[in-house]
This record gives sequence, structure tokens and C-alpha cells, in this order.
Amino acid sequence: MKVKLPVSSILLILILLFSCKKDFPRQAAVLTESMDKPTAIASGKVIDLGQTTITDHGFCWDITGYPTVDVNKITLGQLGQTGSFSGKIPGLSPKTVYYLKAWVSSENGVVYGDLISFTTPDLPSLITAAITNITNNSAVSGGTVLSDGGSLMTAHGICWSTSKNPDLSVNHTNDSIGTGVFVSTISGLIEGTKYYVRSFGTNYYGTRYGNEVNFIAGHSQSIPIVTTADVLNIGSMTATSGGEVTSDEGFTVIEHGVCWSITPNPTTTDSKTNDGSGIGQFISSVTALTANTTYYLKAYATNEKGTGYGEQKSFTTKPNPVEPTVITTPITDITTTSAISGGTVQDNGGATVTRRGICWSTIQNPTIGNPHTNDGSGTGVFFSSLTTLTPNTLYYVRAYAINNVGTSYGNEVDFTTSGPFYIGQNYGGGIIFYIDGTGQHGLIAATVDHGTRVVWGCEPNFIGGTLLAIGTGQSNTTAIVTGCITAGIAARICNDLVLNGYSDWFLPSIYELHQMYLQKNVIGGFAIDHSYWSSSENSDYTAYVEDFSYGGQNYGNKGTAYNVRAIRAF
Repeated sequence: MKVKLPVSSILLILILLFSCKKDFPRQAAVLTESMDKPTAIASGKVIDLGQTTITDHGFCWDITGYPTVDVNKITLGQLGQTGSFSGKIPGLSPKTVYYLKAWVSSENGVVYGDLISFTTPDLPSLITAAITNITNNSAVSGGTVLSDGGSLMTAHGICWSTSKNPDLSVNHTNDSIGTGVFVSTISGLIEGTKYYVRSFGTNYYGTRYGNEVNFIAGHSQSIPIVTTADVLNIGSMTATSGGEVTSDEGFTVIEHGVCWSITPNPTTTDSKTNDGSGIGQFISSVTALTANTTYYLKAYATNEKGTGYGEQKSFTTKPNPVEPTVITTPITDITTTSAISGGTVQDNGGATVTRRGICWSTIQNPTIGNPHTNDGSGTGVFFSSLTTLTPNTLYYVRAYAINNVGTSYGNEVDFTTSGPFYIGQNYGGGIIFYIDGTGQHGLIAATVDHGTRVVWGCEPNFIGGTLLAIGTGQSNTTAIVTGCITAGIAARICNDLVLNGYSDWFLPSIYELHQMYLQKNVIGGFAIDHSYWSSSENSDYTAYVEDFSYGGQNYGNKGTAYNVRAIRAF
């Protein structure tokens, strides 16, 4: 049997008889509503104890229709005689169908009464009244309680806030109990501020809210209606905002702008702008702010009836600006008189970068007092050209960036301009002894020998692929060390050499070796009465050598020991 609980305290009486069975008691149950939320009172009656002793008894319930003592139950202890008993059913939800049984237990097990069902009351139903009697700091609303939901009303009223969906955690009234129309007064408002309002009703099973309405305090006095724009372009001392006058309420707007303060709810008695008159959008420049400070801002509009305000915005100014952060780009495209560099302005320091570029000098830590470029403004990547440089000269370079705080510099990089090169120049780990027709490339000799008793190696094997000409010594050396695994041979000594920071040395071809002979006095360190190996092979058994006593070129047996001098190209 399913019964909806009425409002009265006695809700229903239902007798539930167990089928009579020997040694089991008989019982009946009744159910009434409690005035404590959200519970109900269940009553049962044992009609016949039978021939057993009841060890425990109580009630069980659920929402599925199959309540047992294994789910929700209350226990009331031993029962020594027939008669009525009752208990409180706790934790019920509103507008929910529950199923209930009485039960007793004895040494023979658990016996249940018949199943009954009941529906708990609903929450109240209500609507919110329109806002009337609006002043600068008060208004009137209220509502209508359409239904108490089937449970006694304990409170109703309205709640309000500057945020949507106000509830009982914010400002609210308590306007008696019961159903029907009620009137509520809203007080303590701030002129020009938008408020949201909802009615509420509470019964034993909880609280329900009505529809939401909103209004602007002071609107009924014909003051302008204005909205506040977001705060943008926030710096340490300035920001940008504004607003829109959407209605002058029938009276010409004589002034509009924004006002701000370090305390909430600023008015025109605080700092403000004056950005013209009339309706429509306007932009406001907020100035003379303090760095790293939170401000509150509202748009305002004034007519002859008064001043209306938009919604409040808050923002925090940036810390005081510092010098920019900039890094220097590595040097590329180096020639005799020019090169390319640049930098990246990673952070403007809180103020606009008005100029950026690179500066350079032959002395470390160059500044904008030295030669420099001007490569625009702002943050990000930029490229710079260094010009009118001196050939074969070491330069130091730093990127720079300037804002109104000062000038900052990036990391220092250095480079050396190329040529013009000359014979005898100390360069690239040794002495230049040969320059090609471009004037930019040539050969460098080590300044010491790398062995006086060294064999060419791999006799009688023919390596093949070696040449005589200038420019072939490197490939000759590679072919030899690839084709001959013998340790300590002339080509491998040069190939494995690391000298003065360079590791690309090789055994010269015979024509490269002859150029070394021609510049032997410039290079220095040669044993002039000895012959030197070249990387140019002649046969299975011989390779070319040059006699530094007179410059003659001959064939040397690969197993004969001669001197070795390494070279490298540039």
C-alpha cells in the first residue's frame, strides 16, 4: 500500500499482520510523520508472542521495495510482551518513496511484517516578486509561497548579493512562515551597484529558491546607467579602462569617466577621469598609480539627477620597471670587414624598450659609447650588421636594450675578422706558408717536426688514389690511414695530431711540401739536411720525399725513415 504523508501530525495508521506461525509472534505497524527534519516515526504492534522470546525488534527501510535488516534499520532491543512499539526513521530525503517493514528476531530467526510505502514531503515552491521602491541604498521585493511541499514551513524571505544566485550564506531576510504573499525590504545597498535577488522558502526537508531578479541601486531616481570596461594595459603606474553609458534615463549626461581607489566601491570623490559627456562608449587612461598595488575601479556617469556607477573591477599594478633583459646572438657571416649578429629582448623590464641593437669594440665589454647599431624597439628577436671592421682583428660584441630605466647588455661574444692573410702570419695554430688566388684560403704549417725517424708504411702495398697537387694532402692522408692500419706511420701521426687547439692536421702532398720548402725560413724549425715525407704515393714500394737541403723531389722507399711536418688548411 503506497500512501503520501499529509501535513497533519498523525499521517496514517496501517495494521500489518504476520501470517500466524507456531513459535513466531504476531505484530502490526503504524507510521506517523515526525516534526524533526528529515525523519518519520514508525509504530508497530506485536499481537502474539507465540512460544518464543523476542531478542530484538525494530524497523527496516529502503527505496528499492525490498527492505531487510541487512540494509537500513533501527533496533529497539528485547520485547517481553505483546503490544505497541515505535521508532524514529532518520535521514530521509524530500519527495522520495520509501518502503518500510517492522521486524522482530528470536532464537528462530528474523520475522518481518507486511511491506508499506510512503512518500516524504517536497521542498517549498515559490516565486520572487519584482523589485520596487528602489532608492540609493534600499529597495523592496518579496515573493509568493505557492506550496509548502507537504511539510510545515519554518522560514521564508529573500536573499541578495552583487553576484548571481544569492543564497542564505549572504544577506537575507526572514519574513515569518506559512504560504502566500510576503514582502521584504532590502537595505544597506551601495548606489549604482547591480544586485541579484532570489526568494527562498524552508520546510522540515530543506530550502528551495525562487527565480532570480536584478536591479541597480539608485536606478529609479533617473540617474544614468553605465557599465565598466575591463582594465587593460596594466603597467606599474598606468592602466586603461572606460565604459559605456547605455542610458541617460531622460536627462543629459554631463560627465562620464572612471573612478578608482585602493579601497572597494570608489566614487567620484576619489581619483577619477573626465572623458566627455553623453551616452555611448568611452576610453579612460588611469594614471599616477602606485606600483605593485591593488586598485578598485568603476565607470561613472552623471546627469542632473545624480551619478550612476558601473560594476566594480579590480586590478594590480606591476612592480616598478627595471632594465630590460637581452641576450646576444652568436656571430655569423664573418668577412674581412663585416659580420652578422643581433639579439633577443626577452623582457622589457616593465617599460617599453625604445631602442635595441649591438655594440662592439676591440676591448672587452663594449657599450653604446662604442660603435653600435640601432635595430628598432620592443621585445623579441632582432638582427644586426657589423660594418667597417678591420681585417684579421679580434672583436668583442654585446647586444643592448634601452627603456626609461636604463640600458642593459647581453652576454659578450667575440670573433676575428678574416684576412688579408700573408705568408709568415701566425694564424690557425701555426704559420701561413701558402695563400691561394682568393687571398682568403691557404695552408698552415706546424712550427715543429713530428718525428725524425718515421716510415711512410705499408710496403709493398699500393694505397692508390693519392695525388700530387696543392689541395690534395688532406684526401691523400685519409686514403693512407684508411688503407694502412700500421701504427706510427707518417700519415697517421699527422692525422691523429691535436696541436694548438686544432685537430685537422694532415701529411702534405708533394707540391704542398715543396711550398713549405720554399718558405722554410719563414716557418722555421726544419732540419735542412734531411728529407721530409709527402702523402703522394709513387708505387708499391715508394712515395715522394723532398730534400730540404736543396729542394729536390725524389722517391723514397716506404720503409725508410724520414722527417715529418704536419700542415692544415684554412
